[in-house]
Amino acid sequence: MPLLRLAVCAGFLLLSLPGSAQESATFPESVGFEAPADLGALLAYRLSDWGWRTVEVAGAFEGGGNVAPLVENDEFYGRFDRYASLDLAAGLRWTHEGELSRRSLRVDGTGRWRRTRSQWSDCVTWGLEGRFEVDGRWDRYLARDRWFVSARLALASSHEEIHGCFIGYDESTGGYGHRVELGGGWGRLRDVEPLLRAQRLAERLVALGRVRPGRAQVLAAAEVLATRGGYGAIYDRPDRRFWQEVFAALTGGETLDLAEVLYLEDALAENLGDRRQGVRVEAGGWWIQNGTGDQEDHWLGTWTRATAARNLSLDHQLTASATFTSATTTRWTRRGSMRRCATSGCWPTASSSTPWPATATNTPATAASATT
Repeated sequence: MPLLRLAVCAGFLLLSLPGSAQESATFPESVGFEAPADLGALLAYRLSDWGWRTVEVAGAFEGGGNVAPLVENDEFYGRFDRYASLDLAAGLRWTHEGELSRRSLRVDGTGRWRRTRSQWSDCVTWGLEGRFEVDGRWDRYLARDRWFVSARLALASSHEEIHGCFIGYDESTGGYGHRVELGGGWGRLRDVEPLLRAQRLAERLVALGRVRPGRAQVLAAAEVLATRGGYGAIYDRPDRRFWQEVFAALTGGETLDLAEVLYLEDALAENLGDRRQGVRVEAGGWWIQNGTGDQEDHWLGTWTRATAARNLSLDHQLTASATFTSATTTRWTRRGSMRRCATSGCWPTASSSTPWPATATNTPATAASATT
């Protein structure tokens, strides 16, 4: 009987679909661009200012125990172990993009505390773990959108310590890393794939017998398509909100039935490739510092990149690029810092003259590569 009810419900849903949905196979085929030589909309496309941010906080507490029966000299003993742990995590994501600037920030932090106690040996062991990461990027155009500067700052650190009831069991370890990049250059290399996607959606609308969207409507839809990543970051049902705004830009609010919506959405499955337009030449340098245990490494490097892309038509693109990088590695050895140790302590003592000895060793290395 339940199976019969399920079949009846499924049949009712099928019959209740719009007639066009049941006849979707009769829709006209629409593949490729109708006028591939028309580059007017592609050259007029500009990215609108948009951005999003999210904050996430999570935590979990866990505790429990177990009993292990033991028999010794024909006598019964019970061993009871207890444990507890607390986990915390927090994260921030912020992105803003536009014609003049692009900025992003990512902050992540995690922490963990755990404690274990055995009643049999009356031994308590506890530990702490933590990690913190920051990654910020900034690009800014100057002088009539031609010259630009860029910067990046990334920080990361981790720490772990374990304390037990046995001599010499305590230990503390950790590490850190820093990355700084500065650069600048000339030109702009646009991602024009959203515009081409909007063009294909407009052509599929025409194939459905709808009014052809104007260039302003196609450009408005391209602006929404360019921001699709933000919908997934901030909405629980990103596709619903995303397609509502895409169709509103293309049709001006005209109602579409289910079959037409599915037919239009299928345009995003077409393989258009990585489509760009313009020229961008940039150069800069970077510095990386990593430390762990009693060792610290430094890297210094520079880069030069040049990329040119031109769409000969909506179907064909010509791209050329070249990259040159160089790097130098320098290593310092420091003494008495962040080492495994007993309960006496894990940090440099007051008697340490300097954490960076004058007898530092330098091991330079260079590397270069170019691709076209």
